[in-house]
This record gives sequence, structure tokens and C-alpha cells, in this order.
Amino acid sequence: MKVKVLVFTFMLFASSVINSQELNATVIVSASSLSIKNKNTFNRLQYKLREFINKTKWTENEEFKSFEKIKCTFVLTLTKESLGNSFEGTLLLKSTRPVYNSTYNTVVLNHKDAKITFIYNQSDTFNYLEGRFESSLASIISYYVFTIIGLDADTYENNGGIKYHEKAGKIAQLAEQNNSFGWEANVSEMNRSTINKQLTDDLLIGYKKSIYRYHIEGLDMLADKQEKAKNNIKESILLLKDIFNKDDSKILTRMFIDNKANEIVKIFAEGPKVNTVDLVKTLQTISQSNSNKWLKIK
Repeated sequence: MKVKVLVFTFMLFASSVINSQELNATVIVSASSLSIKNKNTFNRLQYKLREFINKTKWTENEEFKSFEKIKCTFVLTLTKESLGNSFEGTLLLKSTRPVYNSTYNTVVLNHKDAKITFIYNQSDTFNYLEGRFESSLASIISYYVFTIIGLDADTYENNGGIKYHEKAGKIAQLAEQNNSFGWEANVSEMNRSTINKQLTDDLLIGYKKSIYRYHIEGLDMLADKQEKAKNNIKESILLLKDIFNKDDSKILTRMFIDNKANEIVKIFAEGPKVNTVDLVKTLQTISQSNSNKWLKIK
């Protein structure tokens, strides 16, 4: 599998234990706003989704050891039920990856999908078969699984997750062809199809370089070479200005800032001082809504 720079020596005893699963996902299904009496329906849905995410073999020719599994959460909140067992709601996703030589886990993806619509019967099962549309909910979950795996891989290798983003793109294409809601391009700028197109756009490849440098040459070096790591983090963020200028929707820079804003402020508020004039100027340009936070960077 991909060789991660981050290797915990105290976990090496587990290296002989191989698991086919790639994710260590917590799944929550909340239906508290619905008037349905049989809440067991949603307990079963929660169980099925957890099994689907954690026990499906998502990658080919790669093996994830237990300590390499990607920690993530899927929170499905149901807000409306219609006739025919049709549900609407939101899906909150979060994935993290450990930082080398520390107990800290950094957020890689923190995203809310507000356009979740699907039909579900208690007898339904969830499967992923490449090149085949199974159901709206299976497609949504599979799409985000590959996006999580892809973004995680991007933090360890420059553009290392492209094959997973491409798989997510195929899922989006099939879902759109089957007229599933929430997949139509241009419905909203944070639409699933649009996000994926940004992550696979060769013109925006610099985004992958930025997040790779931010993690490998930045966060993973903070414990041993703090000043150099902070300068590398600064340089990785400066790369985002070019992406910001090329990306009309600003999706990628928004995703990065949503994940990292508080972390960036904390990094530059502690430890050895580095010149942050150009850093603050860039952050003010690409994320004006966080202007008050950027003022805390010294």
C-alpha cells in the first residue's frame, strides 16, 4: 500500500496484522425530528451503513494495517420523510489523519452535504460495484468514502489520491445519469459533482501540492524542526493564492480554510517566530470571512 511517512514505532508490533478495510468510521443516523414511531428502522440503517463503510474492500492491491485506517465520522441527519419511504436530510463528514511524532490528529475533510435525498426500505442492503448504480444512498456513501481515501492519500504523496478521486467521479457520473438528486452539476457550487471536478482538474493540480507540503513538510516536521516546518506551512498556503485565482468557484480554497483555519492560527501563535506578512496577506485574500482570525497571526 502507500508508504506513509508517519509510522509509530510503538505500533510496529501490529504490522503483521493486516486488514482489508481502509476506514475506521463512526456512523450516526439521527431521525429525532421525524415522527416515525419505529425508531428501530434507523438503528438498523445506522448498523448497515457502518458495516458497509467499514467492511467493504474499497481499494485494490493495497492493504491497510490496523493503525493505518482512516478515522472518520458520517453523521446522517434525517429531516423529512415522504410517501414511498423517501427521506431527506444532511450528511456531515469529517476525516482526520495523525501527525507524525505527536498525539495530534489534523482534520483532512470537514464537510456538510445539505442535499441528501434517498429511498430506503428496511430490507435494503448496501453494496458497491464499480461501474454500476446501486441506489442513491449507496452512491452518496461510496462517493464520500473514495473522496476521504483520496484526500488522505493526497496528504502523504503529491496527487497520491487521484485514482480514488477518479473513482468518486465515476460514481457521480452514474448517479447523475440516473437522475439522482444532489448530483447535478452547477446546482450549487458545493455540489458533489462540482467538488470532484475540482479535485481532478489538471489546472488545479497545485492544490494537491499545497496540501501535500502542508502535511508532510509542515505538520509532520513540527515536532523536530519547528521553524522550518512553519516556513514550509507558510509556503504551502502561499501556493493557494494561485489556485484561488484559477478556481472561479473557490471550492478548493474554501475546503482548505474550513478544515485548517483554527489550526493555522495556533501554529503561528506558538514557537519560533517567522515572517508572516505575506502569509497574512494571502489568507486575507483567499478567506476574507476569517479576517479576525488572521489578525491573531504574529
